[in-house]
Amino acid sequence: MEATQTANPPSFETVWAILDRVSKKQEELVESQKETDRIVRGNAYEIGKLSKRMGEVIEFMVAPNQ
Repeated sequence: MEATQTANPPSFETVWAILDRVSKKQEELVESQKETDRIVRGNAYEIGKLSKRMGEVIEFMVAPNQ
């Protein structure tokens, strides 16, 4: 099996630039994930309030005079 060689191996500057871009994208992803987590937590709270309210409605329908 022959080993193939690349005609133009990447330079230090090229690799460094790629790593810099990856780092910036990773930071953006972390910020996006934080925003998503914040939205999910807020929605979970709202769903919890709705669930509690629905439970109260059902309770009043089943046992209205207690």
